[in-house]
Amino acid sequence: QYNPSADSWTQLTPHPGESRWAPGSFVINNDVYFFGGYNRFTNQYPNDLWKFSLGTTVGSEEEDISYLNIYPNPANNYISWSGNENVSSISVYNVMGQMVLNSSSYTSELNTESLKDGLYFVDFYEGSTLLKRSKVVIQH
Repeated sequence: QYNPSADSWTQLTPHPGESRWAPGSFVINNDVYFFGGYNRFTNQYPNDLWKFSLGTTVGSEEEDISYLNIYPNPANNYISWSGNENVSSISVYNVMGQMVLNSSSYTSELNTESLKDGLYFVDFYEGSTLLKRSKVVIQH
């Protein structure tokens, strides 16, 4: 699990069951579901489904600070924010946790033309203090 604020990884418990090559997976709340793939021990393609509880929150929780708003969402070529004049920098991360944009200027708008369509996480900072983490969808 990647923590973009600390730029660090935490190893989670491995999934249950036998080794499989190319299983499908999806997440609902704190549960990961694995299905299909190729069982390397039996040389078969199973049709079962495994549920594995992580026991911790998956992904990035959005802080509930109502006075700092990001818009438009979905966004196209820019994102703007309002409600806090103390924002000194923002960082934008893709769903893999990689920083794709960073701005240390004291503006209230960031050009997102270079980003591909998809979901991104935006961290707003005052100095080194994280004020808010928001999700934004980019659609060109």
